[in-house]
Amino acid sequence: MTKGHFHTVLDTAEVYYCLKGQGYMLLENPEGDWRALALEAGKAVYVPKNYAHRSINVGTTEPLITFFVFRADAGHDYGTIETKGYRKLLLECDGEPTVADNPKWK
Repeated sequence: MTKGHFHTVLDTAEVYYCLKGQGYMLLENPEGDWRALALEAGKAVYVPKNYAHRSINVGTTEPLITFFVFRADAGHDYGTIETKGYRKLLLECDGEPTVADNPKWK
């Protein structure tokens, strides 16, 4: 799992292309909209502007490998996520990835 971040330039979108493995992209904006999108080899995921994002490996036999692109001057804001966390968590429940409310979300 990555730490997750917003872009310093909030008007920055990003595209991830999954090369290998299985995972999810957890997305969340400050207004409360969130998504958990599946990542699998050959699939692209679009991260809209103003969304924090975190990639999570859920595969058991191989690493999650992605290629991603975004504007060069976008910067990274890790501090907001370190301070507040995400509203939702992706947990393993009965061997399956499951989204749950984060009880520690501030």
